[in-house]
Amino acid sequence: MLFTEFNIDIAKEVWQEEACEEARKEAREERKKWQGVVAGKDAEIADKDAEISRLRALLGND
Repeated sequence: MLFTEFNIDIAKEVWQEEACEEARKEAREERKKWQGVVAGKDAEIADKDAEISRLRALLGND
């Protein structure tokens, strides 16, 4: 017969490690989401900068 003793201290360590890993996973997912948002905004800014440059060139305001 197998007898396993439950150790609350070990269980708490395992739960804490699992919680930390879950938090890391959520943080990675959130970071990826925000990196996409930032990349999209960077593209919008680049487009607006290009438009401003084009308009300045048309107006002779280089």
